[in-house]
Amino acid sequence: MRVVLFLYISLAEILVFSNDSYFFVNIENMGEKGKMLIIS
Repeated sequence: MRVVLFLYISLAEILVFSNDSYFFVNIENMGEKGKMLIIS
């Protein structure tokens, strides 16, 4: 379930920014965003 949430977040941001360099940064920050979701 958590993995699915991560995928939805990354896909949404890719659609918004549509930038390859941002895509890689998003992958690196995915873990931190996931922790924030779990905490909230």
